[in-house]
Amino acid sequence: MTAEEVVDFIGARLRQRPPAGVSVAYLDGFMRRHRAALVQLFREQLGDRLAGRALPPPPVVQAVEGELPEHWTAARRTHANIAAMVVAARLEDERRAPTAEERRTLAAYSGWGGLTIEGAAHRFPQDFPVPEPRGLIHEFYTPAAVCAEVARVVEPLLPAGRSTPWSPARASGASSAPLRASPACAGRPSSIPSSRRGCSPR
Repeated sequence: MTAEEVVDFIGARLRQRPPAGVSVAYLDGFMRRHRAALVQLFREQLGDRLAGRALPPPPVVQAVEGELPEHWTAARRTHANIAAMVVAARLEDERRAPTAEERRTLAAYSGWGGLTIEGAAHRFPQDFPVPEPRGLIHEFYTPAAVCAEVARVVEPLLPAGRSTPWSPARASGASSAPLRASPACAGRPSSIPSSRRGCSPR
């Protein structure tokens, strides 16, 4: 497997199912303009780990398409976001790990891209970070198919002993934005600072 093959494969998969709001023509143009830079990036970051490796078989997304957040209506995304905020606030106050049901609620948080904050503000948890207005522009749920492809292509290239779990139930994260950090930290309550400004790996 070469860096060129990795870039071409990812481009082909994205072309089959472009992100919401992105046309195939735009995607083709983007890949054409930036192909050299992407190839160089993979070559520099992965180096000889590409040698002798083959791309794994296509992933199976364990979900019904209509149940993936990127296919939800604006109203359903808003409701799910607020539910996740309520759970995150409760977990922070109680300083405990989430239940399985609470993890599913947190995993449904999809950001505020394309939604409205004003119409939902009265439902936000008290004393909890409110969404940033700029999030209305750029906070969109990364399609599950794209996440699965990135994980499938990149994970086998990681050195032995350093593979990362991809399941949301076991993942943790960090963000400089208070609200985006809160759902990410909810699964690791001991890592949430009292300022609610984000989280850091333990």
